[in-house]
Amino acid sequence: MSKQIFRLVALLAILLLPVQLAQGGGVHGTVKSVCDSVFWTYSTGTGTLELNASSASSAMQVLEVRVHLGAATTTETLKVSIDSTLGAYYDAALSTQTMTGVGDYVFRPSSECILDKNDLLKVWCPNAAGTRWGAVIIWRKRD
Repeated sequence: MSKQIFRLVALLAILLLPVQLAQGGGVHGTVKSVCDSVFWTYSTGTGTLELNASSASSAMQVLEVRVHLGAATTTETLKVSIDSTLGAYYDAALSTQTMTGVGDYVFRPSSECILDKNDLLKVWCPNAAGTRWGAVIIWRKRD
C-alpha cells in the first residue's frame, strides 16, 4: 500500500512540474487551476513587471493576458511575446502597448494562439516608476 501511495505522490509531483514560472519585481508567481485544463498564472509587485508561463507536458493555448497598474506609467511599453524553444528566429511579438495614461490592459488573441511545449509566454514592462502592478495569464493545456 505504501508503494502505491508513494507512486501516486511521485506521479502528482511530475504532473505539477509542467508549469514553470519566472517573475521579476513582485512576489512569487502562483498557478491556479480554474477548471478542467484551464490555468491562471499570476503575480503582483512593484518592480519590473515580468510574468512568464509555459507547459512542459503539453502544448498550451493562450486565452487572455490581464495587466493592472496602480497608476498610469509614463511612456513605457508593455510587451506580450512568445519565446520559442526552436530559437530566436521563431520568437514572436503578440502585442505591444504603450502604457501612457493606461492603467488596465487586456490582451485576447484574435485567433487561436497555440504554444508548443516548453515555449514561454512572456509579459514584460520595465515599470521604472515602481508602480504596484498585478498580472494574470489565462491559458489552457492542449494535447
